[in-house]
Amino acid sequence: KEKETITPSLVFVEGDKVTVGKQARKKAMSLPKKICRCVKRLMGFRETVLTESEKSYSPEAVSAIIIRRLIEDALLQNNEPIEGIVVTVPTYFNDAKRTATRQAVEVAVEALPIENKDFFIEVLDEPKAAGLYYCYKNGDTQGKILVYDLGGGTFDTALLEVNEESVNIVAVGEEHEAGGAYFDDKIR
Repeated sequence: KEKETITPSLVFVEGDKVTVGKQARKKAMSLPKKICRCVKRLMGFRETVLTESEKSYSPEAVSAIIIRRLIEDALLQNNEPIEGIVVTVPTYFNDAKRTATRQAVEVAVEALPIENKDFFIEVLDEPKAAGLYYCYKNGDTQGKILVYDLGGGTFDTALLEVNEESVNIVAVGEEHEAGGAYFDDKIR
């Protein structure tokens, strides 16, 4: 637990020791087969993405490890109870991928060493979440917003229509293999 504000979505497993984020990235340099990255792309598929010491990790299990770490960091930073958890997903996620993401959050919450685990859990499209945040920070409640989202594995754009009652996605464009992880692979 490092009280980080940004945590890379990387999980490194060696024996029974699980490392997340920047520390996982450092360890992965010498043992790249023991790391899982870009797990979001694999959500909803029942396959093993990481195996160590005869233990297998599904995409949901790896995601739960990352989410638990994020919640723990949030608790350390804020020192106040959490009322809810909002997880964002690409617009193209189908019901199976959204359900798998919600299940990863539920597993992460259950593993927390805290008493009150009665959080609301919301799964939002990434561009919609960005639009809501923009409106919150800028006070805008009317008009259209164009969102560009260059993530770890995708490059998405979305046109949002905003009014006082809602933020709606009008149009989306997605490139599933154009995010930062692909840039990293090309540079190496």
